[in-house]
Amino acid sequence: MRRMCLMLVFLLIQGLTVPAFCDVPQTMMYQGKLTNDAGVAYNGNFDLTFRIYTDPTGGTMLWDEAHPGVIIEKGLFALILGDTSPLDLPFDTQYWLEIQVNTDITAPRMRFTTNPYAFRAAIADSCAGTGGAGDDWGAQVVEHNASLTGEGTVAIPLKIATDGVETNHILDGVVTPEKINISGGTDDQILKIVSGTLQWASDVGGGAGDDWGAQVVEHNPTLDGEGTAIAPLIIAQQGASDGEVLK
Repeated sequence: MRRMCLMLVFLLIQGLTVPAFCDVPQTMMYQGKLTNDAGVAYNGNFDLTFRIYTDPTGGTMLWDEAHPGVIIEKGLFALILGDTSPLDLPFDTQYWLEIQVNTDITAPRMRFTTNPYAFRAAIADSCAGTGGAGDDWGAQVVEHNASLTGEGTVAIPLKIATDGVETNHILDGVVTPEKINISGGTDDQILKIVSGTLQWASDVGGGAGDDWGAQVVEHNPTLDGEGTAIAPLIIAQQGASDGEVLK
């Protein structure tokens, strides 16, 4: 029995870009190398037959295609699978490829890897939508954290949730005066927290200094006053009276 050293140089899906009607070509390019048991490469014309099965041994044959008279030079060959028998399999599970050279069947079967499963794009959700109501996710769920809300469909798109943007999401220096909405504010007002809400409010309270509320300006005996417009902080007299000097 001949030995197939099938060096999978590439398994390239032709037409990976899905056109408007999802008409992904049901073909793939295949390259390999044919040698005997001693590793000597074959030359000549060979009849190759390719079959796809559900299992590495036994199983059900799902697809087959014959390529008569394939030219092999120094063991190398290249051909297109699906050229005469379209590869119309869903590629939603593991498949195995069997190759027959003339009358000899190579062993073991080869397991398909990633590339052929790009055929799955033929039934991509973007082409199986439900008339503008969003993609048909079925039982699938778009997972997201509390910073987003929505389902990821046309009807209920994903968006940033209320309070979804936190301090660590904002780069330093990106919030400039030009980006602050001044709507609702008036002259001499500032953005401040009032009763737990950020809003425009007066910077001072009634001309008597800032509205400290329950806050207290702490100072030692070298200062006097409350830190307001009415009772500003001043240097304390430290017990000296008018007309007295330090001596």
